[in-house]
Amino acid sequence: MARQKVNPGPDHAQTLWTMNALGRCYFRLHRQSDATKLAEETLALRRAKLGSYDRDTLGSMHNLATVYHVLGRHADAAKMEEEALALVQTKLGSENTLAAWCMDTLGLSYYFLGRQDEGLKLEEQALALRKAQLGADHPLTLMVMHSLANSYYFVFGRHADALKRCEETVARAKAKLGADHPQTLWSMSSLAWFLATGPDLKLRNPPRALELAKKLVQASPNEAWFWEVYGVARYRTGDWKGAVETLEKANTLLRNPDGLEDASPSFFLAMAYWQLGDNPKGRHWFDRSVRSMQRELIEKKGWWPNDAELKRLHAEAAVLIGVKQKP
Repeated sequence: MARQKVNPGPDHAQTLWTMNALGRCYFRLHRQSDATKLAEETLALRRAKLGSYDRDTLGSMHNLATVYHVLGRHADAAKMEEEALALVQTKLGSENTLAAWCMDTLGLSYYFLGRQDEGLKLEEQALALRKAQLGADHPLTLMVMHSLANSYYFVFGRHADALKRCEETVARAKAKLGADHPQTLWSMSSLAWFLATGPDLKLRNPPRALELAKKLVQASPNEAWFWEVYGVARYRTGDWKGAVETLEKANTLLRNPDGLEDASPSFFLAMAYWQLGDNPKGRHWFDRSVRSMQRELIEKKGWWPNDAELKRLHAEAAVLIGVKQKP
């Protein structure tokens, strides 16, 4: 007897998984309207099928909050993540492993809303929970540790604290996961960036940043951001030609007709060309960097609410090139 084929319905687990994956694809393709609609549909179906406390349902809430952030709907994102945290704490308890995840994501949401102190408190609580639940060397703990280091640097301008936390994260990740593990490499990229661009000149260490960045591109030669970090480190060590070559290499990997997606490394490309005496290209990249900066600060509203570093790098490039221009 032939086996009867079963067509999965819209709330079937495989269907829901596919919808969630498709939503992430839309997100990466910048089809935000499609991503939002699909994320909302997936969440509604998972709530009905699995219940509000299921891990997959909570994952859908987080995915939808991420889309809201990209759309600049930070209040909606925070509301979604507050709901997720309340669900976990009420049903599963504050010590549940999901609580730390919800705390970390909600903390980032608060930064977008200017609630920096509340955000930092949640991130630090999330790290303490992760350490208590999983240990200081667990990959999930290391992810929160890395996130906290970035918050210290970009949100609060606490260069020394960011370096200390990032150094610890890199050391633990190397010991636990290996030197070439993606999580180790991303933590190394943050450390190299802090050492090359930090506001406190006494804490900068361009030669070490260059050493770390070389390892990044050797381990993951197709990751554009690692080439950007490498190019910035080469600039900080006075290797103007190398900086141009490396940052242009990042351009080819991005395949972006508008050039480097982030304004910060773009300013370094402008300065490198200028240092080499190619003033037209230096000015061209400076103007393009300013447009990218304006897009980050206005249209996308930035992934970090503290724009001090971006404005500082803009000012550095403007002084070098001799441009009097407000961001």
